[in-house]
Amino acid sequence: MIVPSVSALVASHLVSTGLHHGLRSIPEAGRAIMHGQHRVDVRARISAADLDQLWEQIMTDLRSPDFPVTAGTHPLEELQGLLCYLAIAAPSARQALQTMVRYWPLVTDAWSWRWEEQENSVWLQFQGTTQQTLGARCSAEYYISGVVSSLQSATKGVCRPTRVHFAHPSPRSIRRHQDVLGSVIFSSEQYAIVYAKSVMDSKLSEQTALPTSSCTPAEASRDVMELVEMQLRSSADVSRESIAKRLASSTRTMQRRLAEEGTSFQQLLEDTRKRLAVELLAAPSEYAIKEVAALLGYVAVRSFERAFRRWTGESPGVWRNRSLNKDTRS
Repeated sequence: MIVPSVSALVASHLVSTGLHHGLRSIPEAGRAIMHGQHRVDVRARISAADLDQLWEQIMTDLRSPDFPVTAGTHPLEELQGLLCYLAIAAPSARQALQTMVRYWPLVTDAWSWRWEEQENSVWLQFQGTTQQTLGARCSAEYYISGVVSSLQSATKGVCRPTRVHFAHPSPRSIRRHQDVLGSVIFSSEQYAIVYAKSVMDSKLSEQTALPTSSCTPAEASRDVMELVEMQLRSSADVSRESIAKRLASSTRTMQRRLAEEGTSFQQLLEDTRKRLAVELLAAPSEYAIKEVAALLGYVAVRSFERAFRRWTGESPGVWRNRSLNKDTRS
């Protein structure tokens, strides 16, 4: 029997995004992925059942009904952002979506898309499990939000759905769903995204290769910090050049805009490393100090220890012991 599977990158992306939005620690279901090479291996797969378990643990910790939608709008470069890469090659929204449908098994074979053209509309029906589990509901919202936000960004706002259908009941708050998806119908007979047929010939722009990274002066610092954190968590290259490329900007332009906001790339990198170091060291038995150093991009443990002492006045080991003892007493 074939077991439905999902790219391990999806699980890694959920954990990373969850940590950015208040997840207190890496859930048990995600530890093997985050600690191994699966988090950066496009070929690695996990079972759909394991992803459901991860969703349940994340949602229990966060208690945020709109997290699946929020996570879907964050760029997952290798998979969920497939439309962003198609923007360079596909001449229209129609062909970009059809290519996405064809290659969707790269993301998961537990769900599939069905393309249906009607007289004045195009329906993208999302088909998968009929079980109304928390994991299934979260996956549906996550995948659908990713497709909607990617296409909307790739067409500079032209391709917004006329409505989005969810087969499960409405969560207690749908404000975020409406902000991202527009008109939303819950307890529908199916999962589907509906577009007006007239927008399917919309051109896609090469400048939308990374939809959430516009790097306008008011947002440059935030965008750089988000990308730096994402790169650090995925053990990817964190250099001025790599971050500027992700922002579809030149290094000089990025640095100028950061200077206009009173900061610099080095300062943002330092701030992000400090915040992640404290987060990782505060989690009991999660990472050894040498693993934290490596995750934050330090070649030598001593370099990390010097930096941490500069940030806190203590060595990583002393700080961790004091923090854990404080938690135990409380």
